[in-house]
Amino acid sequence: MTRLKRIFAHPAVKTAYFLVLLGAAAYYLVRWGDRLSELLAQMEPVWALAALAATILAGLYYSFIQYTIYRRLEAPASYATVFRIITISQLGKYLPGKIMFVGNYYLLSRAAGISNLQVGTSFVISQALWMLTASLCALPVLSLIDPALRYAVLLFPVLLL
Repeated sequence: MTRLKRIFAHPAVKTAYFLVLLGAAAYYLVRWGDRLSELLAQMEPVWALAALAATILAGLYYSFIQYTIYRRLEAPASYATVFRIITISQLGKYLPGKIMFVGNYYLLSRAAGISNLQVGTSFVISQALWMLTASLCALPVLSLIDPALRYAVLLFPVLLL
């Protein structure tokens, strides 16, 4: 088991894994093929820059939320470490099944010296916050849903709280 740990901890293996993650993300961009150039031609540069700025701010804020959760759990992680964990973990969403997000999150957190309990607790809290936020953003759509389902949809955020 220690030999296997040593192999996976080797910088070349980590670099190769990171390149696989980047390759998977690039694959989805290339998969659009000729449609990507069509979409870029229709794009307004001002709105694209605004979207890029909003995405960067959202990423920084999401990392700050995760950093705050780790700090409240007394995990030994700086904001830069948490930012790295979050940004690299997000690349795992582009692999089939999207399960590598969870794996990346766990492995990078453990490599930063965060305990299993702190990693698991922070992950559950952050995912519950994400679901709660998504539920609240979906409230305007309730008028379009069948009346019987409206109450069920309203129950989910309450359960998350």
